[in-house]
Amino acid sequence: MSRKVRCPLCGETFELGEDLEQGDTTSCPGCYEELRIVTLNPPRLEEVVEYSEEEGEGEEENNYEEEY
Repeated sequence: MSRKVRCPLCGETFELGEDLEQGDTTSCPGCYEELRIVTLNPPRLEEVVEYSEEEGEGEEENNYEEEY
């Protein structure tokens, strides 16, 4: 069974591995971004975005310091 999918970021079309399931992650062969499998029927991917609490806090502190 062919499970071709299009990268939501660069538009590259590629085939998902047979062992991948919903919720797993894969990488786009075109842009190398990490993508999460949202659904398998039909196959749909989304970008994996990770936020760090430390980064967010650091940005807030920096903004505060710059204001004064």
